[in-house]
Amino acid sequence: MHSGEAVVDVRNLCVAYGTFEAVKDVSFTVARGSAFGLVGPNGAGKTSTLKVLAGLLRPSGGVAFVQGHDVVRERNDVVRNIGYMADFFGVYDYLTVREYLAFFGGMYGLTGGALETGIREAIGMVALETKRDARIATLSRGMKQRLYLARALVHRPAVLILDEPASGMDPRGRDEMVRLLKTMIEGGTTIMISSHILDELRDLCTVFGVMEAGRLVGVHGLHDGDASITADVRYLLSTSVAERERAFSWARTVATVTQAEVVPDGVCVTLAGGDDAACALVRSAVEAGIRISLPRATASDLKDMFLRMTKGELS
Repeated sequence: MHSGEAVVDVRNLCVAYGTFEAVKDVSFTVARGSAFGLVGPNGAGKTSTLKVLAGLLRPSGGVAFVQGHDVVRERNDVVRNIGYMADFFGVYDYLTVREYLAFFGGMYGLTGGALETGIREAIGMVALETKRDARIATLSRGMKQRLYLARALVHRPAVLILDEPASGMDPRGRDEMVRLLKTMIEGGTTIMISSHILDELRDLCTVFGVMEAGRLVGVHGLHDGDASITADVRYLLSTSVAERERAFSWARTVATVTQAEVVPDGVCVTLAGGDDAACALVRSAVEAGIRISLPRATASDLKDMFLRMTKGELS
């Protein structure tokens, strides 16, 4: 395969549980070395779609290929080429970290030096070197999540399929995971990831597929100039009660504001043009004498504070 060719190819995929249709006529492709994020509410069909690609669930209709292999007829070839991390996982508490990875590395056919190299590299990638000989029962939930990711990496798969991989990780662990996955993408690994942590997906993924009620309702790229990403973003301009009407009247004169409305905390504007337009909007407000209050700390600010105040050491 050449760069840009579809490594994952899904055509008219359907999944039914009895009379309930969990996935309805879904089609998409994922190019080599890219990161495809699958987003949507609970019950949208994301996990069922990923399970089909991992060879764990037989579709009721349509076809899917991974690395050119049919997920039904060539399931063994698919499994050898992928690393799969489920949203819920089980680990064997009585094993050590190394023993756990040795067991699953052996399941993928690794032996001898190749197995030891795979174990060492996987442990290093998820930063569990100090826990190599620790019993799994002694690990925290976040450490077990890292170990489960290492299990998906131990055989150096060409394609990673990750379902809610950051569940149970603290902010530092999530940032480390994103950096690791970015490095793997740069090395040519193709990644499909489902997550509700949209900030991490935004930092990682090049393409998003949006699912709802079993259907793929849209696919959006994050490359520069993608209108689906940069257009019509909503901002809250926090103002005093006395300034509110004047701010509303001014906002309606700004060319990039497509909609404005007065809300309890200020004026909510819908803005076309992305970050540059947002910066110009604030500059224009200052020039017009409109007083805009700074917002209070958000969850992202709290994450930054967490990372500054901790050292990332494992107990």
